[in-house]
Amino acid sequence: MSCCTPQNEVPTKADGSFAITGELICLIIAGFIAGNSTLVALVANLSAGENDASVRFWMQTGLLVATAIVAMLLAPQLWRSLIANIRRRKLSVDVLFLLGCIGALGFSMWSYWTGVGAVYFEVVSILLFIYCLGSWIKGTSQGNVLKGLDAWSPERHRCHRLDENGMLSSVFVKEIVAGNLVQVPAGAMIPVDGTVARGGAFLRTSTMTGEPHVQAVTAGDSVFASSILVDSPLLIRAAAPGDQRVIDQLTRSVDEAAKRPSRWETLADRVAKWFMPLVATASLTTFLVWWLLASFEVAIMNALAVLLVACPCAFGFATPVAIWSTLSRLSEQSMLVRRNDVIERLAEIDTVVFDKTGTLTRVEPTLIQLHRRHGTPWQQDDLLLLIRSLEAGSQHPIAQAFHNADDVTIPLDDFQWLPGIGVAGSFATDVWSQLSFSDQNDGPLKLTFGRLTPLRQKSGSNLVTLNDPWQSLIARSNQSGNQLLAVEIQGRIEAVAEIGELPIDTLESGLERLQQLGITTKIFSGDSANRVQRLGVSDVQSDMSPEEKLASCQQLLESGKKVLFVGDGTNDAGAMSVASASIAIESGSSLAAEAADILWQSSDLQHVGNAIEICRKTTSQLKTTLLLAITYNTVGMTVAAAGLIHPVVAVVLMLASSLTVVLRATR
Repeated sequence: MSCCTPQNEVPTKADGSFAITGELICLIIAGFIAGNSTLVALVANLSAGENDASVRFWMQTGLLVATAIVAMLLAPQLWRSLIANIRRRKLSVDVLFLLGCIGALGFSMWSYWTGVGAVYFEVVSILLFIYCLGSWIKGTSQGNVLKGLDAWSPERHRCHRLDENGMLSSVFVKEIVAGNLVQVPAGAMIPVDGTVARGGAFLRTSTMTGEPHVQAVTAGDSVFASSILVDSPLLIRAAAPGDQRVIDQLTRSVDEAAKRPSRWETLADRVAKWFMPLVATASLTTFLVWWLLASFEVAIMNALAVLLVACPCAFGFATPVAIWSTLSRLSEQSMLVRRNDVIERLAEIDTVVFDKTGTLTRVEPTLIQLHRRHGTPWQQDDLLLLIRSLEAGSQHPIAQAFHNADDVTIPLDDFQWLPGIGVAGSFATDVWSQLSFSDQNDGPLKLTFGRLTPLRQKSGSNLVTLNDPWQSLIARSNQSGNQLLAVEIQGRIEAVAEIGELPIDTLESGLERLQQLGITTKIFSGDSANRVQRLGVSDVQSDMSPEEKLASCQQLLESGKKVLFVGDGTNDAGAMSVASASIAIESGSSLAAEAADILWQSSDLQHVGNAIEICRKTTSQLKTTLLLAITYNTVGMTVAAAGLIHPVVAVVLMLASSLTVVLRATR
């Protein structure tokens, strides 16, 4: 049984990297044997007249044994692939490798038994090694690309299932069936699709919905796997089996799309279909002509030289290896490719259209300004210290705008979560000594921090008192889209924190990178013009509906532009579906992700320009590689058919060309 994996399987670890197991060990052993066999055979063939019959016999026997070992390690992979392609009625490069092996082995066995002529057992070892090496490189590149999909696998993650007796047990997510109750702790990823059976909490649902702000859920609300439970545990009743979640459907579609051949791979297959019959015909014709003109031995050697000099690697391995190496490099740019043909489409891009929210702006909340009530005795530093101390006791996403692990905080005596509003807590009496507040108080300090509107409506007196101070701020926030959170101390709103979005750190450098590549950038956004124009991009369209985004994208295409659309929301899906190529932010909506060619797992805008440049270089290299391969094979077979290349030289040329095109592809 072969130690190599079938060509369509990717041996990977749980993290997606290639497994250092028997497959790789067998390949290394076979490569070592094939390399040494080549040196021995070269010496034996060049000094055939100087060795006596017994020395010649034992050297050739050693080569035969070495070839048999390599064949046991590697040949079954070639057979499996060949049989699978025959069943699919597909003519592949496997045939050419097989013909080369049969020709070299047949001629060598004849020379071995008759004691006349050279043997080429090592050619079989080299051909098998090159074939398996190409498969290994292709499989490794493919595994690196697909490893991101494994992060969501229900076979890797466990969850806590609650049984009828109220006992929790740890099981794999794939074992969950509809109706099971699953306990999810605060801060964890929800493992199943279902409804909330008990509890209430804030969820970060950006993976599925694209909404950057958190969503409050209570009993009866629907939740989806991959959402992050922020601040409180939930009991969830599964609505679907653990391996039939929405996220599973998405990852399966990504997996299937990534494995479909690209246009370049299809082109290479088409070339291979006529190239292989051409090689077989040329070899057979060479044999017949030289048999008539010279002798059977000369005919066999020249026909064998034609078979050996022909290098199928550019068609069988160089192209797919180049494609998967490119996909691997794109994954290093945090880009998970869903459709292989996007490589050639990205290479042609001349216009990039961005959505704004969640694409060019940060998802994390940022404190824009703290507005204090007119006449309040509370200083800004004291207010920020209290808010920071309260939020440090929670996992609420708004907390990110106020504190980090290194900040100084005051211990809480009590903490309470207010569903749909925010958080509340109380501090011990000695907190007053740590503040600059002039009116000392002997009692505990009670603080509530949450959405302004519900806190204003909680008390009629507050509503009357605060109507004038905050009305203009509310009007401005409605226009800007910033979020207002009230700071209520001892039952009175003393300040309002304005939370908003800021551009991503790499906005300027990313746009400059695209400009260096000669690419025009535009922004299509549903936000108001004043918010979009803050980003400093001149070509902006704002207040756009999804239909308007789609229509504007179509207009660009009709004018001859090659458009890349980058977005994250459901309202971007239509434009993504018609664009020349599309990229969806991983934290965006599932509909946008489904429509996109690439899932982007980062916020470094320079990755977009880098991806386009990588694809441009790849397509240029593929054109050159295929042209060189066709030229080399045409010239090489012609010279070999003329009897000007010895089979030993043909082996060296074949080995050199094979390694060249494969290494060029991996570069």
